[in-house]
Amino acid sequence: MKKQTVTALVTMFPLLSASMALAAAVDVVGRVEGTIKGISKRTATVIYVEDAPGTITPGTRYVLDQKDKTFSPFVLPVPVGAEVVFVNSDPIMHNVHSYNGKDTIFNWGMAIQGMELKKTFEEPGDVLLLCDVHPEMEAWVKVVPTPYYTMADENGNFVLEGVPAGEYTVTAWHPRAKKPQSVTVSIPANGVAKVDFKLKK
Repeated sequence: MKKQTVTALVTMFPLLSASMALAAAVDVVGRVEGTIKGISKRTATVIYVEDAPGTITPGTRYVLDQKDKTFSPFVLPVPVGAEVVFVNSDPIMHNVHSYNGKDTIFNWGMAIQGMELKKTFEEPGDVLLLCDVHPEMEAWVKVVPTPYYTMADENGNFVLEGVPAGEYTVTAWHPRAKKPQSVTVSIPANGVAKVDFKLKK
């Protein structure tokens, strides 16, 4: 999967699931629920549907913040076509350095507290964000191909609502996992598909 890179803050968590806002536009929907195992910091796991039809919710604000010398959130999932706002909330200089492998995609100076810069992500991928001024700072923007996605809780449990009924590929991704895990899931109309993932470092 293609890698990129960026840095961020989230004032609203666009998870609960972005898919819920789409449910009304779909005649028959179901949900996916399950558990993430085999890896620590499971709250950084993004679970998403690869190939279901749908469009992003207009006006959703995705924010990646630099605050207290930390990117917040550590992982920000967004659908393809989303605009991410990068913010410096610290009274010190930061930058947002995005990479594809060792190649720089963009490198923005964030010199002033309250400064905001925006980036639209047009392709699915894993976007690594670093701050060269503070090497301990790291974040990821996970760009997913559909608007059906969520994140696991601290116990590894997840619920993905409002997915159109049908058979799809569902993927679990974590920035520390050796690779994502994908399974084929049949989502029943007005029902629940259960799937567990075991990710490896």
